[in-house]
Amino acid sequence: MGSGTWKHELVKQLLLSHEAEVIGGIPLSANPQEDKQIWALTTTSLFSVRSAYWIAMEGMSNGGSTTVSNDGSQRKCWKYLWSINLPHKVRHFAWRACRDILPTKENLKRRKVLVDSCCEACHLEAESSGHLFWHCSSAKEVWRATKLFSGLMNSPFSSFMDLMWYVIMVAKWGNEEVEKILMIAWVMWMNRNKARHGGEKKSSEALFDFALEYLREYQLCCELPAVAQTKEYPKWHPPPMKHGKKIVASLGAVETEAKAFEFGLQFARDMLIHDFVLEGDSLVVVNALKETSPPPALVAVLSNVRSLAHGFRNVKFSHIGRQGNRPAHLLAKHAYGIADFSVWIEEDHCFLEEALLHNVFVAFS
Repeated sequence: MGSGTWKHELVKQLLLSHEAEVIGGIPLSANPQEDKQIWALTTTSLFSVRSAYWIAMEGMSNGGSTTVSNDGSQRKCWKYLWSINLPHKVRHFAWRACRDILPTKENLKRRKVLVDSCCEACHLEAESSGHLFWHCSSAKEVWRATKLFSGLMNSPFSSFMDLMWYVIMVAKWGNEEVEKILMIAWVMWMNRNKARHGGEKKSSEALFDFALEYLREYQLCCELPAVAQTKEYPKWHPPPMKHGKKIVASLGAVETEAKAFEFGLQFARDMLIHDFVLEGDSLVVVNALKETSPPPALVAVLSNVRSLAHGFRNVKFSHIGRQGNRPAHLLAKHAYGIADFSVWIEEDHCFLEEALLHNVFVAFS
């Protein structure tokens, strides 16, 4: 700074772009003076533990980090993060990442859990949130694949909070871009955890594609039209406690529905399920299963269904209208695009989460 002007290129290299812009606007004295450190929170310009303590307590009471901007802006940022259209687990991840409380290797070393904090992907730096989601070569590959940060790849974001602060509060990107960034970061974190425990480390393109597909399916589910308040549709109720499982038959024409019951029984047999309720939305098929003389077109299939049913301890056939079981309807539509046999056990696919929350009624005693 001997020339009496800022070294703008050096400032831009060391600081974030918006910080460099603010610093560059600070006028310099015409009379060169020796540089010195000043603590702006005391009248003496000297650091005190007391002032630092009050700053820390104020930040904690506002539920935000004390490292960026003022408290009002922090509250605005947090409110925005919690309101975007993402699954709750992704928003919770974003909050933890911004607060720097994810179990990164650097945080685990700080808590005496690990001895080594070196990043396992590049082996160049400590695995902090800033390194993991921005500076690491693996992270750079993912962001390049997204093309979201064109012209910003060399920005010195030191933490995940710095990255999100720039995107939300400084550049003011739209919801669609912010949602993509957080979903991609969450997928990166999940893949990092799987790889650490012996799982497959996916390519940057695979991570990007999976994140966009997951986001698309979730938001499509959220766009389902709300059921009009004036019309009451039946709610699905779980089977009695003695029946441990429920198998949903696919939707379709009558013959297809009957065949779906047959496949449902075969699946239950393969999974060693002995007590269950088999549901479908075809009243014709359900009634035919309860009668001794089904319609001629269904005789062959229903005869096989009854034969299979005798091999179980307790099987009941039940009818529920399509509007009464929205998740089953969505599942049937999803099946049109699946070529292979797919099974989910003890978990729900993302596109079913919202439908299950709004459609399934479970009574607790």
